[in-house]
Amino acid sequence: MAPRLSALTFPTTGFDIIDASKKIEEETLPAYKPESYYPAQLGQILKDRYQIVGKLGYGGSSTVWLSRDLADSKHVVLKLCTNSTKQNREIEVYKHLETVRIDEPGKYIYRKLYESFEVEGPHGTHIYVQSRNMLLDIDDPKVFSVFEDAETQAPAPRKFLDDRTIYMSRRLLRTPRLPMITDFGEARITNGKDKLPWEDVMPEVYRAPEIILEMPWDNKIDIWGIGMMFWDLAVGRTLFKARNEERLLDDSIHLAEMIAIMGPPPKEFLERGKMGRFWWDENGNWRGASPIPDVSLEKLSEKMYGGEREGFLAFLRRILRWLPEERPTAEELVFDPWLMKGLYGEEEM
Repeated sequence: MAPRLSALTFPTTGFDIIDASKKIEEETLPAYKPESYYPAQLGQILKDRYQIVGKLGYGGSSTVWLSRDLADSKHVVLKLCTNSTKQNREIEVYKHLETVRIDEPGKYIYRKLYESFEVEGPHGTHIYVQSRNMLLDIDDPKVFSVFEDAETQAPAPRKFLDDRTIYMSRRLLRTPRLPMITDFGEARITNGKDKLPWEDVMPEVYRAPEIILEMPWDNKIDIWGIGMMFWDLAVGRTLFKARNEERLLDDSIHLAEMIAIMGPPPKEFLERGKMGRFWWDENGNWRGASPIPDVSLEKLSEKMYGGEREGFLAFLRRILRWLPEERPTAEELVFDPWLMKGLYGEEEM
């Protein structure tokens, strides 16, 4: 058994102090509520075991920290959930995934749960999720020493508030590997057949039409999400802006952009939820406050690099459908000609 590590001591000076009036990190999120986030501190030891050594990132329902497991002499990643996460579905999903058949190919591309525990914060209970293989794509453990040295010798900038310190995130060097699925905060366990009652289960500009319009939904929203992610990676920005001049999320703008890209929705689709008649009249004519913009996939992808634009847009159009049942399944999508060409080359198809 490895000896217990000694806790590190972090500097109390030598870092840039950010103006308290300037919003940084999680504060920049539209729905940010400071009392929802646990006020973590560098050097803090949780559960008499995990010492926080640096901030890796943040999101709408958590912050993520590199930590030293003092008892097991290794580094781990702690996901510190907000206290507004009343039902932590992520833990439920992690436990369900442990029951997946060993020969399931996707079993090796998602993070595993090591343990979870609760800590009382000043405004409620926070759940800490410790991922077992969050750092499996790190080939050289020296990167942790580099990270720690950087944090002790050139501490991350931060801002001090009355009840917390907000740190700037620091990148962890890593080598290229297959992408891993890491966030199950909004995942749901279903039988794969029945639609689920409406919930706001997708993040803002990535929402599928049925989620915006408060309709029952199924796993075809995941296919929509894949399309949004591919666009981000290929073009370098989100497909839909969905925000007004005040940078607030605006469903009228979002839906108008969708009409510009996909054309008007079929009446059959609009009749599936109460919100259809709010945005369209009985003849299916758009009556939202936002005008339909003069945009198209071709215009928005003009600066796309590479010579595969036509194939990529054809791939995307299979996904961008109002009717969820018209979107391909994951199995159908993985054999799309554009993806196959990338894997095997045109001569092998």
